[in-house]
Amino acid sequence: MLDILVYEEKQQPAGETGPCLEYLLQHKILETLSTLGKAEYPPGMRPQVFLFFSRVLGQVQHPLLHYLNVHRPVQKLLQLGSDALGSATEREEVQFAAVLCAKIKQDPALLTYILEGKDLLRGQKPSRQLCCPQGEAGSSQGEPVAANGALAASPEHPWGDAACASLAGKPKKPLSSSSPLNSENNLITSLITLCKSQKSRVALKAQENLLLLISVAQQAAATYLVQNSALSCLVAERLCELYSAVPASADPADVLSLERASWRLQNKAADEGSFPGKASLDAFFSWLDYCDHLVREAHPVVADAVTEAIGEKLFRGILQPQLLQMSELGILTSTAMLTAIVRQIGAPALLRTLVEFLLGTERQPEAVPDSPQQHLLRAQLIKHCNHLSDEISLTTLREAARAHRVQPGAEKPGGAELHPAQPAGAGGAEQPGAGTRGGCSGAGGGSLFHRWLSRYRPPDVEKANVALSAGACPA
Repeated sequence: MLDILVYEEKQQPAGETGPCLEYLLQHKILETLSTLGKAEYPPGMRPQVFLFFSRVLGQVQHPLLHYLNVHRPVQKLLQLGSDALGSATEREEVQFAAVLCAKIKQDPALLTYILEGKDLLRGQKPSRQLCCPQGEAGSSQGEPVAANGALAASPEHPWGDAACASLAGKPKKPLSSSSPLNSENNLITSLITLCKSQKSRVALKAQENLLLLISVAQQAAATYLVQNSALSCLVAERLCELYSAVPASADPADVLSLERASWRLQNKAADEGSFPGKASLDAFFSWLDYCDHLVREAHPVVADAVTEAIGEKLFRGILQPQLLQMSELGILTSTAMLTAIVRQIGAPALLRTLVEFLLGTERQPEAVPDSPQQHLLRAQLIKHCNHLSDEISLTTLREAARAHRVQPGAEKPGGAELHPAQPAGAGGAEQPGAGTRGGCSGAGGGSLFHRWLSRYRPPDVEKANVALSAGACPA
């Protein structure tokens, strides 16, 4: 069948459909195949269906995904990602997703069809008007339908009302109950599921395809992707899931001994000298590195949404309560994790969110203790620098020193540093122990490191000097 379709297309003028393609669309051949694949009838049918769809969409040059009788069975196949039987077809699924991502990269308008969710599958009318470049209209309530199963044209709003309203500066419409955000599975959720695969090649291919999808160049496409999918939430929730999998008994020294992770080298065999919890730590920091890379490569609209979700779910939702706890072991472990997170992050947008999480957004010197203007987490971390436990003080100072080195890169769009305030010492003089030592030098005394040390009383300065000499600010 595929050979016939490809041969026929070569004989037809560009842009015209031949009789064989017309027959495939009118008689819902792809619908029938997707149903057989879902039912696994006959046995072994599902991987063959995935392969056939991948080859048809990849080899037939005529645009197909805007046809109702094509993108509806495509959505049905994507729904199989949540099926227990899908684990045996991961290779075929990721190949199928790769073809879809490549098509969307070529024509971002196809997002409106792939991210429709289950509304269309259940016979419900989508909550927004869909359109396609070749002119199609909805198939319900008497709207015209072409003979080949395509929907009518709506060239004025190719991205739906939500995205158009956003781009026009209008208030965003709340998503209705039939929004794709409530769908169980689509291309985004399928890719995220495949990223969790135990097969390293499948997981790596899924991550590469997700990067391809989120790097759409058009502003409207990026806005539509953010507003009509759970991309940012799913990425952040995966990060939180891996963070929660790290054992609470993890040794802070083991956490700090880890080398910088790379998402392309994940799922590698553990070294012989591995320690308990190393696999969980490697998985978390590999996904964090992937998130960092995703924020770098994504369209700014997508990057901002992912960054905001990570800040809300991981930093404020999980990490902040752990840093504010009273347990000494918990403080040590969470501070070590924070130090490793600071070391791993390099994307400016994500780094800016991390610095704001630690310091707040105000530009004034450190407030009087227990004042309403005081940033809760920053104040607590300053107290940890002067903790009764020397180990907590050293660990926190080490984190302050590392944050001091990365903070100059966390700039606002205008170029101003987030925290240029001077230390709150007597007469604004530089505090002992806060100068250049071991490679830690700051600009203007406004760094995170200086702000934390600025709260030391004179008897505590010696502890800061000892901390620096002990390697709190590694080269």
